[in-house]
Formats: sequence, C-alpha cells, structure tokens
Amino acid sequence: MATYSPNTPVQWKTTATNGITYFRAISSLPSFPKDLKMYLPLFCDSLLSLGTHDQSMAEIDEEIRLYTGGLRVSTTLSTNHSDIDRIDEGIALAGNSLDCNIDRMYGLLSKLIHETNFDNTEKLKTLINGNASAMVNSIADSGHVFARTYAGSTLTPGMYEAELLAGMTQVRFMSNLAAQEDMSDVAAKLKQIASVVLNQSSLRIAVTSGEDAVECNTKSLVKFIEGLPVHDKSVISSNDTPFVPQYKKTFFPLPFQVNFSSQVVRGVPYTHPDGASLQVLSSLMTNHYLHREIREKNGAYGGGARYAGLNGLFSFYSYRDPRTLETLDTFNKSVEWVQQRTFTDQEITESKLSIFQGIDAPQSVSEEGMLQFVNGVSDEMRQLRREALLKVTQDDIKRVAHQYLEEICEGGSLFHCIIRGSQ
Repeated sequence: MATYSPNTPVQWKTTATNGITYFRAISSLPSFPKDLKMYLPLFCDSLLSLGTHDQSMAEIDEEIRLYTGGLRVSTTLSTNHSDIDRIDEGIALAGNSLDCNIDRMYGLLSKLIHETNFDNTEKLKTLINGNASAMVNSIADSGHVFARTYAGSTLTPGMYEAELLAGMTQVRFMSNLAAQEDMSDVAAKLKQIASVVLNQSSLRIAVTSGEDAVECNTKSLVKFIEGLPVHDKSVISSNDTPFVPQYKKTFFPLPFQVNFSSQVVRGVPYTHPDGASLQVLSSLMTNHYLHREIREKNGAYGGGARYAGLNGLFSFYSYRDPRTLETLDTFNKSVEWVQQRTFTDQEITESKLSIFQGIDAPQSVSEEGMLQFVNGVSDEMRQLRREALLKVTQDDIKRVAHQYLEEICEGGSLFHCIIRGSQ
C-alpha cells in the first residue's frame, strides 16, 4: 500500500490489462445522523445526473462515453472480517479508461466531485421521481432480497445500514421525497453531504494498470488527490445510540398476488472457524429440503437458506410464494430435519464443490484485489476459509445447526419479515 499524499493510501496492482487503467476509491463516512444518511444514495446518483453550472449532464455524459469505459458512484458497506458489530461505510467511486485517457478520467471525476450543481432542482425532481418508481417496481422482482435485508436490519449494524440505504426504508423515503414539490431542502441536504465526504483524509484508492502506465497514472492520481480538500469542511453532529440487536416480526402488505418471506439469525464473522460449517449447512438445507418443500411441493418460484460469510447472517427465504406463515413453519422444520438426517459423504462433497464454484470463480482484472481493498479480507484469510470448508464434517454440520439455529429459534432470537400480497 503506497501513499501519494500524507492522508490518502493507494493500493497498486500491476498486471496485464490490455492498455486499460481501472480506478476504485472509497471515501469512508464520518458519523452521520440517520436523517441525513438517508440522502446518501440520492447524493451518489446526483453526481452523475445533475450536471454542473457550466455543462449539462448530457454534455458530460458525452465526454464520459468518449474518454472512459464508464464512471460510477455508489454507497458501499462492509462488515469487519473479525467482528460483525464493526462496519465501514462510505461512498465508492469507480471508473476505467485507456491509458492514453487517464488524465481525462481523473479530470471528469474531479469535475463531478467539485462542480455538481445541486441547485438544479428541476433535474433533481426528475431524478427523484425516476428513482422512486424504479425502487417500487424492483420489489416485485427482488422482494426476497428486500425481506432478507429488513429481517437482518435489527440483528447487525451492517444490515441496519444496508436497510437504510437500499431496503424498504429507503423505498418509503424516496417515495415520500417524490411526493414533495419544493426541492430546496433536498438540495441543501445534498450540499451538506458534499461538504463532509470525498476528502483526502477519508479516502483510500485502488489502481490496477499495466507496468508501463504506472508513471503517468501516478502523476494524474497525485493531481486528483491534491485537488480534494484535506479534511472535512464542516462537522456534522450525530446523536445515534449504540446498536443493540432486536428480535421481532414484520409484515409489509403490498398489492401482489404472491409473498416474499425471510427469517434471519446472527452467525459469526468471516474469520470464525464455524463460518465454513454454516455455509455448507445452508447449501445442504437448500438442496435437500427447502427447495423441495417450498418450490416443488408448495408452488413458490424459489426458496432456500443462505449463509453470507462476509456479513455473518444465516437467512431463510422464499420467492414469489403463495404461502406465508406456513413457509415460516417450513423454515423451522428444516432445522429439525438436519438433526434427524444423516448426510452421505457425496452430498457433503457436492455442497462443498458448489460453494467452491462461487469462491474460486474466474475474476476479471478489474476485480482482482478488491476483496482486500473493500472488505479487508487478505489472501491468507481466504486460504484459511478454503481449508476450513474442506475440513467440514457431518458432526460439524449438526453442531452448528444446533448451536446457531435450533437454540436460537427456540429462544426467539431471530427476525421474521414477510412482504405479503393482498390476497
């Protein structure tokens, strides 16, 4: 990890890129009050939608298409690999260009960061209306993801923040914004966010390029970093209380003919040895019980169990499901089924292979090193995870099913969420 300013670390990776430079930056967020944090997704979209005082977004888009392979701005959230109650949230910038256009790519990024016209309220209103409509429509296609996110939002800080930024809470917030006519307060909120993010002290950068492009990249990158403010221009006070897990049941009535259900329990961090066993357990439960019971017998489009190693949550879900509470019973019965079932060596091996298929899938050049950059997961941690997966036995599977699912379900330390159709 190199440093090209006193405040900004840079992760360099040199490899064969066919003359393309890939840029990624994350600006970690200061402590934000919840009411302001809700505007972060809109802030990210605004940078690529509103234009500047001197140029319309159509003119800037033409430059982006001409000189880059695309620029992206989004919120980002990662859970600590060794503690699921610690998170890092921020704003991510990403882009790529031919090596001969590096200067122009960094120049366009600087223009969007420094010159976006948040007072363009007409364009801002159009953006909000479009986002609100797209988010509402996405529930019908990805309702199980929304249900799973909401169900996990009271169990870990990471999923709580994910719910604010991309869950049902954000859908409701954006719909309320779309109902407003006066955008002046929204513009003021966006300016307030712009004053405290994307500065040198909050930024870390990753660059992937060919060896012959390092020198010109370095010059352009130093210029880009030096153009950013060194520290926050203003201070925002936050009165957020410490996160405490809660366990409850939630229904969202929506005008669908089908339902989306999820049930979530807390698991362990990425580096915990039980994480591998929970991942194999989720695969076995899906392939040998939940898929059959939820889809084949009862008509849902899909369903299963999922263990997210990076955020440490074990979740059950159903997708376009004609049933509601009966599916929650199926989730609970699957835990009993695990304890009564004896898995063959072949079944366990096949589950491991399906997991490795995802872990060791080919990566594009642009994604190499990103697990380390975004989540702090080193190659050594990934190798330990692989070895732990290979060592998982039948006894491990039954033990974690009892410890993390059976005992927790009996104690009520889990969260249900159902997005329910108006049947």
